[in-house]
Amino acid sequence: SSACVPNDYFRNEYKLKFLCLMINNYNWDDFLINWGKEFDNVKAILYYIKTYPKSKRNILKIDFQNPEELENIQKDWLQLISKLTNQIDNDFFKPYWTPIGRKEYELFIDLSSPNFTLFSCNYFYGSIWHKTDILKDINELLIDLDGNNIDLEKLSSKIKEEHFRFYNE
Repeated sequence: SSACVPNDYFRNEYKLKFLCLMINNYNWDDFLINWGKEFDNVKAILYYIKTYPKSKRNILKIDFQNPEELENIQKDWLQLISKLTNQIDNDFFKPYWTPIGRKEYELFIDLSSPNFTLFSCNYFYGSIWHKTDILKDINELLIDLDGNNIDLEKLSSKIKEEHFRFYNE
């Protein structure tokens, strides 16, 4: 999928947030001013997932971050993207993405998306980054915790295969 473009209502509400983040100097205080409410919601989502028994969470085949560690992880993410020097990387990576997978930046939630899109990033030969939406609405995952119908790892692999096939054609 392409970069997230919020709907009109959402765009008006967050217009200043996007303008404030156009420079590559991301600090924690600015992040909290612009995205603190959404960030707190993501922490609440991770706490909710954590309330389920480990056996239920393991069905998702994703090792989620501990909500207690999320603030430091987000600070590390902001520091990392502040140090990027390649313009392609600077244009692609966003401070309002929150890493939620335990593996190195494998899975993110987009705070700029009203439904907290769950996505991964892929790098293609030729310096092309691509954002791959896994779930457009995090509620799909939260509702399915009881149903066990979503295998995120399998879904992510399938989506990536489709994208690789597209770029290899």
